[in-house]
Amino acid sequence: MSSESKPHPREITFTTLEQQIEEYFAAGHTVQKIPSGLSGQTMPGLVSAHHLQLQKERAKLAPALQKQAETGKTIGAAARALKIKVARARLIATENAIKFAARERTKESSQPPALPKP
Repeated sequence: MSSESKPHPREITFTTLEQQIEEYFAAGHTVQKIPSGLSGQTMPGLVSAHHLQLQKERAKLAPALQKQAETGKTIGAAARALKIKVARARLIATENAIKFAARERTKESSQPPALPKP
């Protein structure tokens, strides 16, 4: 049996990593500083297939939503007419630069509905 003790695995990893860093800088490489908030990923094709499929489905609804907007409907009315959620209609409108009529606020619509008399 050997009386020498083995080095701890953490020490081996640390030493190996230190050697690799020294070799990297010795080869003339430099460290790139990436500002906070950026991912550093530069490949544009990182969108998932599922996301692309959903985007295609929304693109199919865009012409119908555009027609609703051209008739002067609000986004809520257009969503009801197409039987889609308002949030989905907003996303489609944002992706396709569709502008809707503003919702008119009247004095009657800003007050709660009256309760029926017993």
